[in-house]
Amino acid sequence: MSFAQRARYLGIRLLAIYRSRGWSGLGGFFGTRILQRREDLLYEMRLDDQTADRLGDALASVMIVERPNLRSAATAAVERQVLQGENVEYLAGLEGDDLMFVHLNERGQVDTYAFVLFDTQYKRTLQVPVSTPLIGNCYTQPALRGQGLYPRMLRTVCLCLARRGFKCAVVSCAPDNIPSIKGIERAGFRRLRHITTWILLSRIVVARRIQIP
Repeated sequence: MSFAQRARYLGIRLLAIYRSRGWSGLGGFFGTRILQRREDLLYEMRLDDQTADRLGDALASVMIVERPNLRSAATAAVERQVLQGENVEYLAGLEGDDLMFVHLNERGQVDTYAFVLFDTQYKRTLQVPVSTPLIGNCYTQPALRGQGLYPRMLRTVCLCLARRGFKCAVVSCAPDNIPSIKGIERAGFRRLRHITTWILLSRIVVARRIQIP
């Protein structure tokens, strides 16, 4: 991505943060870019020819938004619902190799969605190779939480990735995000490691990674 494109998307992101969080939220965003401490749990799922039989229970009618159909008439309604606010930052990745999975209800409204990310700074923090798909920024409408949509979306994404030839997928969450942990483990992911990271001016200065046996 060129410098001009990066600057454009940074401007869009900062405007979105200001609109959703105000001046205090924007100040907090800049504060975390000076010094930030992160805690992450990383989970892994191995993908093979038996993935479909092993997972099952996939969501029906899932739309995949990616570079070939991005900004098309077929995906316009979904993009308007998901790629707004702070989610506009994912547009840059979708113009590359990233994917967006969206499940719609019978009225065409988004129930739940997830992104698959490839080349990101966050993956470098987790020590995940660029070629390994990272499932992230998953969201389910509040009224529908607790109905198993999140683990089913994770299974659906993994099934698609397996069919595209990927051998592994990873997902992460904060250690105190108990609902996400339950959903990830229910989907069949195995906990890989616990990562504590100190980041100064967007550069990793200390990283402690505890491998899970």
